[in-house]
Amino acid sequence: MDAQRRFPGTGPILPDLPRSPQPPIIASPTSSQLVPVDARFPPSMLPPINAQSTPNPTLLPLRTGIPAPMFDDSLNQSLYKVKQLESRLQMTEISNRALLEEVIRLQTELFNAIRQSQTVLQEERLARQQIENNIRIQNDVILQLTARIKRNENTFIDEHQASLTATASVRGLEQQLIA
Repeated sequence: MDAQRRFPGTGPILPDLPRSPQPPIIASPTSSQLVPVDARFPPSMLPPINAQSTPNPTLLPLRTGIPAPMFDDSLNQSLYKVKQLESRLQMTEISNRALLEEVIRLQTELFNAIRQSQTVLQEERLARQQIENNIRIQNDVILQLTARIKRNENTFIDEHQASLTATASVRGLEQQLIA
């Protein structure tokens, strides 16, 4: 499988890559022997074997009680930012929930106020209709009474005219008798 490097049971992971060149194997170099450095390889970060150590190396304790950071600072900063965003999102959700509850409360109050206004308006309409009906009835009664009064006045005038004529004819008869 030189064409592709595979792990058992998985698909291709890396395409064809050239094989790394192997340095010549030297039996066992001693400190006096120098191994030639190939320009194709970067220098090793490890100190050479049998090399002189620095006079006072910095010693680090194995366990300090504080776990060593497993991630670099950028990842820690990213995690911190994510936690900040999560807390801001949570605060926003709490704020939105409070606002939603306030909107629902105000809607309920508004619906109750509208219902009360409609009830009061309906009561006022009924009262106005009753007053209008009472005024119509009173106007009808007043019109009937006015018509009766006019009839009574007409009959009074007719009777008064009749009594005046009767009185005039009685005086005329009296004067004829006296004369």
